[in-house]
Amino acid sequence: MRMRVLMLSWEYPPLVHGGLGRHVEALAGAVAGLGHEVTVVAPGSAEQPRPKPPGSARHVCGVRVLHPHPSDPVVALSVGDLHGHVATLGAALARVAVAAGRDATGDGDGFDLVCAHDWVVGQAAVSVASALDIPLVVTIHATEAGRHQGWLPGELSRSIHATEHWLTSLAARTVVCSESMRSDVQQLFGLPDARVAVVGNGVDLQRWPHGRPVQEREPLVVFAGRLEYEKGVQVLLRTVARLRRRVPGVRVVVAGTGTYLAELRTLATKLRLGRAVTFTGRLDDDALIALYQQAAVVAVPSIYEPFGLVALEAAACGAPLVVSDVGGLAEFADGGRVALTVAPDDAAALADGLTTVLTDRDLAEKLATRASESADVHGWDAVAERTCSVYRDVLAGGPVDRLPVVEPPADTNLLRPGR
Repeated sequence: MRMRVLMLSWEYPPLVHGGLGRHVEALAGAVAGLGHEVTVVAPGSAEQPRPKPPGSARHVCGVRVLHPHPSDPVVALSVGDLHGHVATLGAALARVAVAAGRDATGDGDGFDLVCAHDWVVGQAAVSVASALDIPLVVTIHATEAGRHQGWLPGELSRSIHATEHWLTSLAARTVVCSESMRSDVQQLFGLPDARVAVVGNGVDLQRWPHGRPVQEREPLVVFAGRLEYEKGVQVLLRTVARLRRRVPGVRVVVAGTGTYLAELRTLATKLRLGRAVTFTGRLDDDALIALYQQAAVVAVPSIYEPFGLVALEAAACGAPLVVSDVGGLAEFADGGRVALTVAPDDAAALADGLTTVLTDRDLAEKLATRASESADVHGWDAVAERTCSVYRDVLAGGPVDRLPVVEPPADTNLLRPGR
């Protein structure tokens, strides 16, 4: 059965803030590669030429990509008004998506379902699903409560959580990337088993090739990702003094950018890490691949991690991994068989784990081999097949009832009650 899939995302290459945009791009291309028709509606980038006539599209890897018209005003994130940005972006995306859907329906080839990638496009996706009378599928890439270890610190967090809850209550299916995330969204939003599907993240195995053998690598520790508190880079920085005493010549490279960068630089200065730590800023894929191929170990010290795309990409490049024993990372690590696991937010434990991999090259080689083999099952073709199976189930299942939305109690940890 050939499906006509509409995806909404608040980022899409070349406009990319983190891993979500790359995920949507790869998934859309893989679903299209299976013979389905895929349209993505996402904001455009100032660096790319925008189509002038409303509804004009560009086609990338078999995917039709639509952007709001430049004359459709959207409150910029830079002004500091997140609610204003989300509301105006959602309205602009919805206008484009509804127009595209009605045109397709008029041609006798309407969309079968709409897929929302995270809460930012939730209002737009609900409007589109209602206007076109098609099912809604939601992918939750991370939860607001999860990012804050179960808490909702302030009005903005409570608002985002409420939007996530409302969105999942209306979705025919909520897709998450790990069993850990399934547990979280069911606990947070009261979703029944039948309304949640687990589809792990994917990796382009040809795009992330193996590097040199582990035995030949210099003592280089690499972190890559968004520089936010929950990614745990501050924990990694606190290991460096120990590592330098234990492993001669060890260096740490931190690749990425984010709202926590200034605090991390300040911490590195306070700890007098000097040239032992390099902040590279955000790197493109080619530069990241080169780092992974050189790394003696890739550290993923997250305090919260729904899946861990960085771990998957590094594994595909044949890098040994030390990861926090949390969320999707713990599942990928498979009890320490695929990656060495350490307690989260524990600098001493992380230092011990990194030291072990840096000094025990036989173990490092085994970890790298197993991680690479594990990455093989996460190719995008397989992920697309599993995703399309979810879509088919939704289309076969018919309409669903809206689930109740309950306001969470204040000053309560939603993932660890009683804490």
